[in-house]
Amino acid sequence: MDDMQNILKSYKINVEDIKNLKSIAPVMEQYKESLADGLVEFILSREETAKYFHNKDIKESHKKYAQEWFIKLFSGQYNNKYLHYLQKIGNRHVKEGVKVHYIHCAMNFIRTFTINTIENEIEDDDIAGIITSVNKMIDLNLDSITSFYREEELRTVFVSYRFEGFLIEFAKRFTYGLNLILVIALIFISFLVIGQFVLDFGHIFEGNVSEGVISAIGSLLILWVMIELLDTEIKHLRGGEFEIKVFVGVALVAFIRELLISSFQEIEGVGRQYFFTISIFILGVIYWLIARIEKRD
Repeated sequence: MDDMQNILKSYKINVEDIKNLKSIAPVMEQYKESLADGLVEFILSREETAKYFHNKDIKESHKKYAQEWFIKLFSGQYNNKYLHYLQKIGNRHVKEGVKVHYIHCAMNFIRTFTINTIENEIEDDDIAGIITSVNKMIDLNLDSITSFYREEELRTVFVSYRFEGFLIEFAKRFTYGLNLILVIALIFISFLVIGQFVLDFGHIFEGNVSEGVISAIGSLLILWVMIELLDTEIKHLRGGEFEIKVFVGVALVAFIRELLISSFQEIEGVGRQYFFTISIFILGVIYWLIARIEKRD
């Protein structure tokens, strides 16, 4: 479900708008019955909409709900609970088979009734501002109420809508689970890298100072990459984007480590050193290009 605060921002409904709506609430309270009676008469005046009122009880209950909605329109309590209330109204209209066109017609009647009432009954220097606030809130209500009609259209267009929705939701959860497994695996590998660093560092005390230092530096580079990978994966789990340069960095550091270690091997390893050097240069250029592109984006 959408967040009400984001919807309010989308319609640019600010503190001043809410203050305007609350300021006219006492007057609108007096006209709730007139609004409800007028709305029912408007619905009954058209043959295609009058069919929804099968009996007197339905008509009276509709008046009751219309009054309740009209009062909430000026309550100033616009939170997620209010959004859920509007969506329940839309869901009920969809289930009863009310066409969305009739919702727009009814909302237009309510808008006209409300603005006329404001112009006739409200004495304020900023009438235009109050009317603007009312229009914003009515538009928000119309959008929220008719949101279920858009979902119903999708169900009509896609025969397998429910299955597709289930499949997409399952894929999201499955992917999230795989990402959690990846984080756990990265943590486990990080411990192994720390162990490798301890072993490499131990060579220093065995008399192989140069080899021990170089190997330890290589292990530290790998550990740095693991930290970057973990950080990237955690950001992704929180909704961030993948940073491709980190994955290129893994290969780059791996080649750098191998080049450092190969420098202590026999002369026949010179060919490998050339291979590692060229590979590092190519990966370095790729890393630089990707980093520039990601920074620009």
